[in-house]
Amino acid sequence: MLFILLSGTTLLTNGQNDEYILFYHLYLDPEPGNRVKVAKGARYHNQRYHKEGESKAYLWDVVTGPRAGTYMWGQGPMRYSKFEEKQSDEHNMDWEQNVSAFCRNISDVRLSRRIEDLTYNPENEIIADNQLARIFYGVTDRQSALQVIGKIKEVMVAKDHDYARRVYTTDFQTKDREDIMLIYPFEKWSDMEKRRGLEFDFADQYDEVHGEGSWEKDIAILSKSVGGFYDEIRTMVK
Repeated sequence: MLFILLSGTTLLTNGQNDEYILFYHLYLDPEPGNRVKVAKGARYHNQRYHKEGESKAYLWDVVTGPRAGTYMWGQGPMRYSKFEEKQSDEHNMDWEQNVSAFCRNISDVRLSRRIEDLTYNPENEIIADNQLARIFYGVTDRQSALQVIGKIKEVMVAKDHDYARRVYTTDFQTKDREDIMLIYPFEKWSDMEKRRGLEFDFADQYDEVHGEGSWEKDIAILSKSVGGFYDEIRTMVK
C-alpha cells in the first residue's frame, strides 16, 4: 500500500528563485448531459486564446480519483507576472458562453510549482498524453515528506529509469492540505501491468541503493508526514 504512495517525487522546499515552473489549473464539473459541450468549448477556447507561450493551456479528462468525471484545465508553464495581464472582454465572454455555462461547478483552483531538484526527467523520457497524478493530502510535515521522496529520485537515477517523475507543491495552502503532487506520464494503459508510478519491485531497488531495510524505515517517516494519498489518472483531450 505505502509502496504506491512513494511512486512520485516532491520538493524539499518552495525555494524562491528567478527560475521556476508554475502551472495554474482548475477542475470543470459538467452539468449532466453537457460533458461533450464542455470539452468542445474548452478546446475551442484554448485554440483561440491559449495556443502558445505562457498562455498555453491543456484539457485533461479525469478518469480516476474523487474528481473522476470532471475535466482538469491547466495553463503553463508560466510566471506570476502573467496574472498582471488583463484578459480581454472577448476572452472572458467566450469562456462564460462556451465553458462555464455548461458546468455545475468550477473548483480546486491551484498554483503548482515544479521542484526541479526532485524531478526526474531522463533524456529518453516518455512524452505521453496520459499521466498518473499521485496527490498527497493532510500534509503536516512537508519537509520530511519531501526528503523521503527525494531519496526515490536517487534510486531512479542510479537505476537509469526510462520514465519521468515530476514533483509539484502548491504555493498556497489548500483546505485539505493537498500540498504535494507527483506526476508520472505513461504511454499505454498496459503500462499499469508493470508499474503504478514506480515499478512493483521498486522497494527492492530502493534497498539496493540505500541499504537493507531503508524502504520500510523511510516509508514510515513519509506515512507520519501525510494523511494519505489518492491517484488521479488523466488523459489529454485533443
